[in-house]
Order: sequence, then C-alpha cells, then structure tokens
Amino acid sequence: MKHWKFVLKVSVSAALVYWLIGRVDWRAVGDIALHASGPLILGYIGVQVLGNIISAAKWRYLARIQGFGFSVKEGTFAYLTGAFINNFLPSTIGGDAYRVLWMSRAGERSRAFGAVFFDRLTGLLALFLFAGIGLVFLPWQVLLGQPAFVIVCRSRWSL
Repeated sequence: MKHWKFVLKVSVSAALVYWLIGRVDWRAVGDIALHASGPLILGYIGVQVLGNIISAAKWRYLARIQGFGFSVKEGTFAYLTGAFINNFLPSTIGGDAYRVLWMSRAGERSRAFGAVFFDRLTGLLALFLFAGIGLVFLPWQVLLGQPAFVIVCRSRWSL
C-alpha cells in the first residue's frame, strides 16, 4: 500500500510540474533574462535566502516553545519544503499542512498546528508593520490618486 501511495504522489507531482513547464512562455523568459541586471538578481536571491533562513528560525523558535525539538538544518529543510509546496502547487495552505504533519511525527498535532499558526500570524503582523512604515514615507499624492484608498478613507471618516 505504501508503495502505491508513493507512486501516486510522484506521478501527481510530475504531472503538475509538466503542466507548469508547458504553460511558461520560454521566449519571454529568455528576453527578460537577457536584459536583467546581474547584481540586482544576486541581491534579490540573497534577500530571499536570508528571509527564508530568518523565517525558518522564527518557526523553529515557536516550535520549541510548543515542545518540539529539531535541528536548524531539519527545520530549515522542512520550512523550505513547505514554501515550495505553497509556491509551486495549487494550494495556499499545503505547505503549512506539510509542516504540521512533519512536526506531528514527534508530538501532538494540535501543538504543531499552533506553532505553524503563530508563525503565520507573526508574519502577518510584521507585514502590517512594514506597510504602516511604508505609508509614512509614501507621498500622499500617490495615495490620493488611488480610488480604492480614497473610498476606504471616506468610509472610515463617515463612521
């Protein structure tokens, strides 16, 4: 039974990757790659790697509070596997479910869910914080030219 389950997983994954590769306009990708700035691409990759390492460390810290113990290497690998699932498969919570299942091998599923939930919650709060800081430096003329922003402000003032 386990063998067939594994074969099914690999087959579905291969079919999805094949489907994704077939949907890419490779000529456009080549044109963009030819005109891209090397230092900017390297900088972007560096920021992405650093951000993933910091996020994995935060998740590991939250998991340790819940009583889970795993190495930085194991945690980073599990975090990046979950990020891959979120980014490349048609699911928004599949990577989180993977991390919960991965952690629950060593303990309770509810505590594993709590660690992943608070990882996501702290990420959302950080996003709001950075958005608020960004709004301080954004010229108001830009915001006032956005109809959605004007509607939200008017609806808040009318309350």
